Amino acid sequence: MSDLFWLTDEQMERLRPFFPESLGWPRADDRRVLSAIIFVNRNGLICPGRKRDQALHSRTEIPRKTCQIRQAEI
Repeated sequence: MSDLFWLTDEQMERLRPFFPESLGWPRADDRRVLSAIIFVNRNGLICPGRKRDQALHSRTEIPRKTCQIRQAEI
């Protein structure tokens, strides 16, 4: 938890003009959303049990896995 990244109030105020307006429902906490994006950008989002280079799927891997699952269910 010590490696979490939080934007300061000053940084949030500088970024506020770039946030979209609410469309009628409550907005998510902008600070938490931006902090999560920065965290993933810095650290990468890797599936547990996979190496960094295996975390990115090729464009054919997901359809192939879907086909395998369908065949296993038949």
